[in-house]
Amino acid sequence: MPQAQISKIEIGYRTKDHWLRGLKFYTKDGALVLKTAEDWVDDSDCKTHTVLLEDGERVIGYKSITHFPNTAFHCDFQFIIGHHI
Repeated sequence: MPQAQISKIEIGYRTKDHWLRGLKFYTKDGALVLKTAEDWVDDSDCKTHTVLLEDGERVIGYKSITHFPNTAFHCDFQFIIGHHI
C-alpha cells in the first residue's frame, strides 16, 4: 500500500498555557490523513500553529515540556524535522 506524504501539520494549543490540544496531518493535496480525537478549532481559547514540510522532509520526533510527572499534558510541542537523503 502506498504511503501518503505528509506536507502539512496543524498543532492546536491553548493560548493561556500552550497545552497541546490536538494534531492534524495533511497530504500535499490537502487530504486529512490523521487527526487526534479532540478538535480545537471552535474553542476560542485555542490557536493553531501550522508546520509545512518540503519535499523529502519527514517528522523524525518531537519535543515538548511536561509540568506534571506521569501525565500527557504537553506544552510548547514541536516537531523535529529531518531531510531524507
